[in-house]
Amino acid sequence: MDILLNSIAFLVVIVFIAGVWMLRSKGRRKRGSLLILLSFLLLGMLGPEMEAQLDKKSVAAGFLSKADQDMAEAAGIANAKVWAKRRRALEVAETDALQIAEQEASKKLALEAEKAQREDVEKLEREAIKLAEKNAAEKERKARMAAKTVGLANDIATLFKEQYDETPDTIYKNQQLCRADGYCDFNLKGFRITTWGIGLVDVETTSRRAHSEYREICSAVFSAISGAALDFSAEFVEATFVKASRQGPMRGDMQGVQIKIGPGLSGDILGCQFLKY
Repeated sequence: MDILLNSIAFLVVIVFIAGVWMLRSKGRRKRGSLLILLSFLLLGMLGPEMEAQLDKKSVAAGFLSKADQDMAEAAGIANAKVWAKRRRALEVAETDALQIAEQEASKKLALEAEKAQREDVEKLEREAIKLAEKNAAEKERKARMAAKTVGLANDIATLFKEQYDETPDTIYKNQQLCRADGYCDFNLKGFRITTWGIGLVDVETTSRRAHSEYREICSAVFSAISGAALDFSAEFVEATFVKASRQGPMRGDMQGVQIKIGPGLSGDILGCQFLKY
């Protein structure tokens, strides 16, 4: 088989040389081109068979293939058994390196996952703390507002007890004067008074009582929540009512209290509302 391949290879060389020679001769260039083309076709057909024969020789010598034998020769090892040991050692080293790389990659992924999980937990903890602080602040704010409106109700009750010997009556039987949220609702001298919200005090109007009595109640309430003298409060509140009757709803500020005079719940009757700053 080797003799046949060598003969064919020799023939290919002869055909190629002849083609080149004809290309240089006038009148034979076409034939020369065909011979060169034929030589390349023969070489293409012969190539795989020659490679197979070389592989067989390498395998017979104890190598895996011709490429394996070339690698051994490049490493300076001619003996197939020695090269086989070296190859196995290289394969083991390559496998170990691959395993180490995979372990490092797995470790890196685990660390990244742990870091991401820790960051998520820390984020949730920060959000929980922020929400708790927000809820605590809101609870504290509501408690301050409730204490403020309850304090206003107590101030009003104290003044009416001292000045008129009147005590507040709850609107409904068995009802507390003030709820836990600071909403207070009670009657004094026949008028309904409510303290609520951010420091608001409403005195409800009614058509069943004289308006002069209503204005007197408004003056007393203003005195109670502002700390102003009762006679001064009466003058200030009365003057504001007069302006409102002539010019429409009025607002005024005095001693940390805003007074608003305008139509109340009972239609066109002017009513008073206060806001304690």
